Amino acid sequence: MTASENIPDEPARDRYEERKEREEQEAARAILTHGLHVLFKAAVAAVFVMALFYGVRWAYRFGYSVFTTPTVDAPPGRNVEFTVLEGQSVRSVGEELVQSGLTASSAVFTVQARIYGYEILPGTYTLNTSQTIYEMLRIMSAKPAE
Repeated sequence: MTASENIPDEPARDRYEERKEREEQEAARAILTHGLHVLFKAAVAAVFVMALFYGVRWAYRFGYSVFTTPTVDAPPGRNVEFTVLEGQSVRSVGEELVQSGLTASSAVFTVQARIYGYEILPGTYTLNTSQTIYEMLRIMSAKPAE
């Protein structure tokens, strides 16, 4: 056996090195792909947790404002003449109350009117900025003194 017989031929060694390099590249690509996949899942989970946190926080604040009925001003407040038109919806009354400075949230007004089952009657009312939404609803559900 001669020394030249122990040396593998060049094309076979080149193919072996190419295959080895290709396998290393595929392994690196698989690791990168897996890493990006994990990173994407972590980002989606983080967005979900943040959305859940802020959603729960918003729901708590909204629920709190519905059942604690905050006022716009401290007593004595200021009187405001407020008119409810025939056929006006609860939502539009709430929006006008916000525009008049009598309440801070038309949504809270609408929810309270529906929860407590008040029917708002048309007429002109004297409301005060120190009144709660509940007090305003009681006044607007009674026949106005004209």
